Amino acid sequence: MIKMFKFLNNPTQITLQKWNEETIPFVSISCITYNQENYIRRTIEGFLMQKTTFPVEILIHDDASTDNTARIVREYEQKYPQLIKPIYQLENQHSKRDGTIGRIQKGRAKGKYYATCEGDDYWIDPLKLQKQVDFMESNPDYGLVHSYFKYVDSLGKEIKTPNIEPYKGLRSRIVDGYIFDYYLRNYPFIMTCTVCYRKSLVDPDEQTILDNGLFMSLARKSKVYCIREEMSSYRYSVGISTGNSKLVDNLVQKSILYQMYYLFKDAKHSLDYYFKNITAQRRYCVAYLKMLKLFMRGVFPISEWRKFAYIFLNHPLVIAKGLYYVIKADIR
Repeated sequence: MIKMFKFLNNPTQITLQKWNEETIPFVSISCITYNQENYIRRTIEGFLMQKTTFPVEILIHDDASTDNTARIVREYEQKYPQLIKPIYQLENQHSKRDGTIGRIQKGRAKGKYYATCEGDDYWIDPLKLQKQVDFMESNPDYGLVHSYFKYVDSLGKEIKTPNIEPYKGLRSRIVDGYIFDYYLRNYPFIMTCTVCYRKSLVDPDEQTILDNGLFMSLARKSKVYCIREEMSSYRYSVGISTGNSKLVDNLVQKSILYQMYYLFKDAKHSLDYYFKNITAQRRYCVAYLKMLKLFMRGVFPISEWRKFAYIFLNHPLVIAKGLYYVIKADIR
């Protein structure tokens, strides 16, 4: 028999909480990891230090790591079997580039709310989940809450904001409420490790290959709020951000694909802005040409052709006008 839980009077560390085995978690934490043996312990410890008034589950997806990542996860699973629910893949799923991991994780999540943190980032505020859930419980028109975060290096030492264009002035771009239009016109400022959102807002049939695409989708459906506190640490110096400018550029182009897709799909939102703003036309059309090259090289999965084709087939005059300004300005 499934038992509904009663909220605790005060936030208590989740490792000390006692819930019936049949209790449904209120929050599902999703952690995707691959070959992160040097970081995964700190990530998991950031989960375990959380203090809440509600039950939590920790869903770790090891994507067929070839180092000691899976062994470390098993250590924590054995110590906290009531909290940690891992999957140990034998075949790497990320390489399929079709959103498989996201569907697996969301499909097994039982919580009303869904929080994310990848295996090299970590949480630094023990009340992160409690603050985010409290806000959404009190404000049902908000579907996603994120927060400020720190940039750290591979050793966890705080570093200054990376001096590359997409990240400049990141915090100054953050707004609250119905941010969809604003989010379309700015480099994505919501970081995965800071997020907690309502799982009910996620369409199981909607495929997004990037978290940014998911956040845009959520911003179309509800308000978004940012807690102006540093609750997480993002390791800028590892993974794709370690000097791999080509891969970073590919991800930026993928993000712009989602921006363009939603821009044209929801014409009532921003097409007037697009037609009137020549700079925007140039930006999106340059991005369109770059993305075409990425598609030709196989960087995008086949499933994303639908979004790419949608833009051109439904708005050829817009694309043509933008390309005219691209050529006129001799933009490469």
